[in-house]
Amino acid sequence: MIRSHFFVPSSLQEGGHIHVRSVVPDDVSSKMPSVVCLHGAAMHNIIFDVPIDEGQSTFLEYLADQGFAAYAISYRGYGESSKPVQMDEDPLPCRSIMRSDEARQDVVDVLRHLQNSQGTQNFHVCGLSWGVGYCWVFGKSPP
Repeated sequence: MIRSHFFVPSSLQEGGHIHVRSVVPDDVSSKMPSVVCLHGAAMHNIIFDVPIDEGQSTFLEYLADQGFAAYAISYRGYGESSKPVQMDEDPLPCRSIMRSDEARQDVVDVLRHLQNSQGTQNFHVCGLSWGVGYCWVFGKSPP
């Protein structure tokens, strides 16, 4: 099992990047199906990479054990991803930092990166909480 992380440039924010955790089988290939995990609001990609109990696998490790290349992204503004410029502004009036169309584009940026840099051909998208909405979007209209 190969564990790594990397950053994908954001197409929406100059100098911005999306953090991706990766756990893949030792014999990973571009024909291997991939699972891209999408977190919920107020979370980040670490949620998919911590064991539930001591000594157990993480969700990403479980997926890799089942023969998937497993990835978990953090939308911009979460985890180790870059922060949108709005986060440096006055928080009032209250407005959500990450809008749905922007989060969707972060996912598209990661999927395109995996296609272009690693030759990944098959994707499954897995969501938790807020991330579930994007699973439906990608099921209806892939990037």
